[in-house]
Amino acid sequence: MNTRGNLAGWRGQAGDPAGAATAFEQLLGEFLRVLGPDHPHTLNTRHKLALCRGQAGDPAGAVSSEAGASGGRGPVPYSVAVSRDERNAAGDGQCDSTG
Repeated sequence: MNTRGNLAGWRGQAGDPAGAATAFEQLLGEFLRVLGPDHPHTLNTRHKLALCRGQAGDPAGAVSSEAGASGGRGPVPYSVAVSRDERNAAGDGQCDSTG
């Protein structure tokens, strides 16, 4: 799954945020199935999906991606849901690798 996350991120870095969003969406399904909705890798991938959707011109999709992280419990601040090391690995808000 890490390799697929890297490939998705490289798509975003190469200027294809829509393709990266599609790849992160597929990867998110795997993380949800294997690790569950509250695992830091799942949350990080959901966050990257939202970033890529936003950069691809889909702000509604970006909001939907981030809102899904809460599982209906209200917003989960990214800074609370993901450890400091995970946030540092996540980068600077660009559509890139999962870290």
